[in-house]
Amino acid sequence: MIDCQLLIDQFRNKVNEYFSLSEATFELLKTHIDCIALCRNEILLDYGNLQGFVLCCQGILIAYFIDKNGSTYNKHLLKTSLQVLWFQQLPKSLLNL
Repeated sequence: MIDCQLLIDQFRNKVNEYFSLSEATFELLKTHIDCIALCRNEILLDYGNLQGFVLCCQGILIAYFIDKNGSTYNKHLLKTSLQVLWFQQLPKSLLNL
């Protein structure tokens, strides 16, 4: 079972190491967070776009890219024990607070 509140607290602590968020901003950010348990080697998106997602995980995150010819490439995006690993794009509403 996932302790979602623990993950959210760790997420906030890691974010605050780089940028201090107000309580109102963080509460707004929390409305966009879903906690789910994933199995090892689970495919998040077969074909798609990760832009706009905030990924919080533990362990190694590997991205597989499929080009227009069907060739597959992989890359270790992040290799760390930290809960918060990667931000790609926050919603614009959060950037204006």
